[in-house]
Amino acid sequence: MSASTVQDSSDALRKQAKEVVDALSSERLQSAHDFLRWLQQLEDDAEIAMLSGSKQLRDELDRQREAVRTGGGVDWRKVRDDV
Repeated sequence: MSASTVQDSSDALRKQAKEVVDALSSERLQSAHDFLRWLQQLEDDAEIAMLSGSKQLRDELDRQREAVRTGGGVDWRKVRDDV
């Protein structure tokens, strides 16, 4: 697939997504916005992980696992119990 074909496909998809977004209620629009920001954060986190190197990522995961093992951290069920 050529770069121009990918761009055309991306442009068409953005246009279709915009049409869907334009038809959403305010409440659904907020949910869509939150979801899109979450997706964007995932991409940002993935880029950061790639840039920081796998050794640093493994070290951080090891630190977090140790914190959980020793009773540290916050129970995920108590972070947002209002949703």
